[in-house]
Amino acid sequence: MKPVVDIAKKLELTSIALGCLTRKELCAAFERVNPNTAMTLQNSYNWQSGRSVPRNFGLFEDWAAATGLSQGPHFIMSSTLDEFIDALGDRFVLPERLLESFGRAPAAPAPAPVQIGETGDA
Repeated sequence: MKPVVDIAKKLELTSIALGCLTRKELCAAFERVNPNTAMTLQNSYNWQSGRSVPRNFGLFEDWAAATGLSQGPHFIMSSTLDEFIDALGDRFVLPERLLESFGRAPAAPAPAPVQIGETGDA
């Protein structure tokens, strides 16, 4: 099995992407795809606080189903945080300010539109 990478941050991003305000809501999102999921409140607390990492591959299958990520459970488990953000960003709207708090550089601002016939001279 591949090493598990940045699970706490990935769970936090997943919670935001799915619109879950609490761990209980995040667990419910996983339970909708699998009523027997390993995503319990206690496990969620331990994983999000960094006290432990999931050892059940089924959790990553549930995670892929809950988020609809086509890359699958292996990707969720072993991707870098940046790769995971890119994949979530393709599927969900993630605010730029939020991504900055995860160490992501802000996107370059779009150039100002230029009106036809405008030369920029004053």
